[in-house]
Amino acid sequence: MKKLFLVILVSIVSSISFGENVNIEANWVLKESNNFKKALQNFELEALNKCQASSINSSNDWVLLKESLKETFDLVMMQWQRLSVLSIKPILADNFKVSVQFFPDKKSRIKKKLMEYLRTEKKVDLSFVQGSIFYATGISALEMILFDEQESFIDLRLSHKEAFCGFVTNIPRHLYVQQEKFEGEFNSYINSISTEDFQDDLYNSILFSLEEIKKNKMDRQVNLETSKIFNKRFESYRSSNTLNNLKNNFKAQKDLLDLVFIPRLLKINDKESANMVNVLNEGYVKIIQDLDGFESDLVSMNASSKDYLHFEKLRNNSVVLLSIIKNQVAPKLKISIQFNGADGD
Repeated sequence: MKKLFLVILVSIVSSISFGENVNIEANWVLKESNNFKKALQNFELEALNKCQASSINSSNDWVLLKESLKETFDLVMMQWQRLSVLSIKPILADNFKVSVQFFPDKKSRIKKKLMEYLRTEKKVDLSFVQGSIFYATGISALEMILFDEQESFIDLRLSHKEAFCGFVTNIPRHLYVQQEKFEGEFNSYINSISTEDFQDDLYNSILFSLEEIKKNKMDRQVNLETSKIFNKRFESYRSSNTLNNLKNNFKAQKDLLDLVFIPRLLKINDKESANMVNVLNEGYVKIIQDLDGFESDLVSMNASSKDYLHFEKLRNNSVVLLSIIKNQVAPKLKISIQFNGADGD
C-alpha cells in the first residue's frame, strides 16, 4: 500500500506561550488551523483509499466515487470557511489566502488549467502540485475537479484516472504543508505585534469577511436575465452546502466578537455600548435564522423562486450588520479601519 505522506498532528496550542492578553485570541487561530489540517488529512486518506479501491470505467463509477468523497470534502470546505474569516498578515502574505481558495474565478482560469494538467504525461505527485500555478492547487480547484458536471470535463477525468487521483490526494497534502508554514509565520507575527494591533487586525478580519461575503456571494448572486446563480463561479458544483459554508463563516465572525470585542464593549460599561452588544447579538441571530430558513440552496435558487425574497432579506440584514460593525462599534472601541484589497481574479 502506498505510504501516506501524513504528518502526525501535534497540538501546539497548549505548548505556545504568548503574552497573557493575546493568548486566548492566538489559541483560537491555532485551534482553527489545527482543525483545518485534520480535515485535509482525513480527505487525503479517504481519497487515497477510494482511488485504490475504485474501478473508474464508466460515468456511473465516477458518480459513486464523487459521492463517496463529497462529505469529506465538505468538512474541508467548512473548516476553511471558519479559518478564512482571518485577514491577518500571515494569511495574506505571499497570496496564501488566495492560493488556498481562489475566488471568484471570473475567467474560468481554474478549469482551463486543470484540463491542461489532467492531460499531463507526468506523474501528478506532491512536487508536481507544488510546482503548479497557485490557483489550480487549492480548495476551489479540488472542488471543481470533483464536482464539475460538464460532459467534456467528466470524460477527461474518466480517461485520466491516475492524474485525477494524483490531484485529489496531493492537493490536500500540499495545503497541509502550506498550513504548517502559516502556523510558523503566525507564531512570529504574534510575538512581534502588540495586543492592541493584533486585536485591530482581528476586528478588521471580521469586517473584511462581511464585505467579501456581500460582494462575492451576495451582490453577484442573482442574474435576473438568466435566472441563474454562481454561473461558472465558486460553489456552483455542490448543491447542498453553500448555505452551511456561509453559516460557518458568520459563526466564526461571531466567535471572535464574543471572544474579544463584546467583552471590550461591556467593559466600557455605558448604555451605548450595552445597546451595541444587543444589536450585534441580534444581528447574527437574524442572519443564522435567515440561512436556516431557505427551502433550497443558493445554487439551485433562481430569481423567480420564493427563496429569492428570503435571500434579499439575508443580504439586507448582512448590510445592516456590516454598517454597525464598521460605523458604530469600531469608533466606540477606537479601532483603526484598514483597507481591504483582497480579491480573486
